Amino acid sequence: MANRFLKVDYDKFANKTVTSMKDEYNVRANVIKLKAMLRHVSMPDLDSLVLDLNYDGLEWFFLSHGNLTININDVENIVLEPHESYTDTYTGYEDCHCVESNWYQLDQELLKKICDAKTLDFKIAGATTYDIAKGNRFIEYAQKFYNGFYDEEAYKEVVAEPTPKPKPATTESTPSQPSTSSSSSGCMVALLMAFSALSSLAYCISFLFRVF
Repeated sequence: MANRFLKVDYDKFANKTVTSMKDEYNVRANVIKLKAMLRHVSMPDLDSLVLDLNYDGLEWFFLSHGNLTININDVENIVLEPHESYTDTYTGYEDCHCVESNWYQLDQELLKKICDAKTLDFKIAGATTYDIAKGNRFIEYAQKFYNGFYDEEAYKEVVAEPTPKPKPATTESTPSQPSTSSSSSGCMVALLMAFSALSSLAYCISFLFRVF
């Protein structure tokens, strides 16, 4: 089961299927870059849903020494422990960047709770620092995954294809027909002018006969 928001990768040698969102979710996108992604891993001896959290910054955040707290509806706090995937560094335009990737264990029940939430907030804690971010847009992100992986009848309004806008109606222009009344008037004027000219000519001829 999948929708247009999911991608599926299959490794036949490991007999492993990985289903994940096509796009990452931007938790934070300023000096500190934090991106999240929902991912499901299926193997003969494994069925696991996780949330990947990727950090990119100028200093180490040490995600593996902290935790992730998801606050639902300003009431319930769900604390998730980190599992380190990898760390790395790279040189940017002027600075050296630190990269960290961790995953946090989820399950279908917790994902459903996130999907049904009214409000959502993240608290991402490292060894000595933390960051708090609004996560209301993540609710829809989670709904798209839930629809594509668990239940295609759930949250159908979120994954529905947008209705294309109707094209404006066009009317074909027809060549204008000459006006009958205009043509008739033109002919009448021409006849009157010809009659007037003949009358003037007849008068001149009669005048000449009287003179001579």
